Amino acid sequence: MKRLWTSFYPLMALTMLIWASTVTTSSILMRHGLTPLEVLFLASLCGLAVLLPAALTMPAARASFRQYRLRHLPILIICGLLGIVVYNLLLYSALDRNLGDVVGPTIVNYLWPIMTLIFAVPILKQPLTRRLVLATAVAFGGFMIIQTAKLTGGGAIWDASAQACLLALGAAISWGLFSALARRAADTHGFHPLSNLVIFQLVALAALLIAGGYKINFHILLSDPALLAALAVLGVGSDGVANMTWLQALRVGGAGRTSVVAYLTPVLSLTYVAIFLDQRPQWYALAGLAAILLAIFLVPKSPLPISPAQTQANLEPLRNKPPAKAVRPKRRLMKQR
Repeated sequence: MKRLWTSFYPLMALTMLIWASTVTTSSILMRHGLTPLEVLFLASLCGLAVLLPAALTMPAARASFRQYRLRHLPILIICGLLGIVVYNLLLYSALDRNLGDVVGPTIVNYLWPIMTLIFAVPILKQPLTRRLVLATAVAFGGFMIIQTAKLTGGGAIWDASAQACLLALGAAISWGLFSALARRAADTHGFHPLSNLVIFQLVALAALLIAGGYKINFHILLSDPALLAALAVLGVGSDGVANMTWLQALRVGGAGRTSVVAYLTPVLSLTYVAIFLDQRPQWYALAGLAAILLAIFLVPKSPLPISPAQTQANLEPLRNKPPAKAVRPKRRLMKQR
């Protein structure tokens, strides 16, 4: 087990296999009558049940909780709402809008790496390069391929498929804004990534409680063991275990090697959708996916991470590294004649 925890490729494989199941598991739960709000509340609760004990047993994460102050509360609340509540509610609502065809929203959601880089320009003062402009144009071209084909097939601009893709675009925008803001907070305050995830989950659960997410129809959930299994994969897996394996993969392999998640996760996600939901992508969906993946490939290979957790994991070794010892210059000794 210890060897697995220090091996990059098994960690990345496990992370992608779990994260790619998000669309499938949430769709299964909503197909049986649960609302997006209920699915998000249950998943966040399960995720917190995994992340909180892990953070409390890790000395560095446990010590990080003592660094939080009241002045940090606004940015933590904003990040928790954007990254968990708004992002997931938009994504789940997109899937719920047309559960008979979740392929389009699934692909559009993977615009989030491009959105992260776009928001990094004004928020993190990253340079606006030609390659980023080109990648953005190509990515939105892929979105328009999917959206235009759906509009042509549906015959109405506001049909369920078109609305679902627009909601998924909103989810990608929300995640991009969250990533840039969380990156700036990580650079400024240097909190431990695991403690930050716990705080974000607590903020999300508080907001969901206020919104009535606790009013769950439990007899639906308990009526079928398959629903409990789907919830376990979504909550314990995607919101809990996958976040921990992702952070560990970043520490073991570094930021550059983990960028593969942006390329392979969409393909795995569509594979799950085809197997478990019996939905296969049409030609326009594959064309849109190809354009979005091409856009991700085109972006400049800068040190900007594709997720806030990646940023904080990269900062962690720097915080723990002991200061370098001063090297005293050698004096040249002249030979006495």
